[in-house]
Amino acid sequence: MFRVRYMVIIFFAVFIISRLAPVDAVSATAIGVSSILDVNGDCTQLQVDVSITDRQGNTADNVLDFYYVVIYDGNGTPHYSKSLGATVPSTTNVVTTIDGTFHNPLSARPMRIVMYDVNVAGTLPISTVESFPLVVESTFDPATFVSSCGATISTSASTFTSDGRLNTVDLYPQQTVAVYCRSGGVIDLYAIDPITAEGALAIRVATDIIEDTGIPEDSNIMIAEAGDSDIKLYRLTTGEFQVMGRENYVFIWDGCG
Repeated sequence: MFRVRYMVIIFFAVFIISRLAPVDAVSATAIGVSSILDVNGDCTQLQVDVSITDRQGNTADNVLDFYYVVIYDGNGTPHYSKSLGATVPSTTNVVTTIDGTFHNPLSARPMRIVMYDVNVAGTLPISTVESFPLVVESTFDPATFVSSCGATISTSASTFTSDGRLNTVDLYPQQTVAVYCRSGGVIDLYAIDPITAEGALAIRVATDIIEDTGIPEDSNIMIAEAGDSDIKLYRLTTGEFQVMGRENYVFIWDGCG
């Protein structure tokens, strides 16, 4: 009985921590793509309608907060980046253009779209933008919207191995969960849509939660669960981590330390 209560407390803590935003910062609950226009007809230049849900800034200071939207291809190469001011509060759509010549041709899909909380206005190098807090992110497959992208942008296993996930597609092609180790030992678990191959962040577990859980002695402990995507994260008595997803998918790894 004591162990069940402990599990519930851990899950609740993960759920809350994953939604905390920095003080005086921009926040949002979701980011995604609602439509794509193929400008040149060959998937070299895409006009993307980015939808940001519940975008808000700090209402206490009565000034603009700023954020950056960056779009990466499947190899992690940035192909669009822009600084935007955030009036408060606001929900918005942002029309962007991904130019295949910006950072070489679009080489792999699915693509990743990220919103960063940036506390200064103006144009910044990507390396500087990436040093700011990541607010929200998701993945999308341009071929879902534009048929020409299915023929011009590869989805071969080799393109997926460089996007940072531990369970690379070449070794685990039937995955329904993508596992990432983030800075500081944070664990991110993405639910993979079986039809579109798009990913959505389902669970983010902070380092202090992992440390507090420790290594169980008697039986495996469930650290977190995302019921809407059937994803569960366990710490095993061996010290390893195990994720379970839809279609009985299981992946075990040593950890993100």
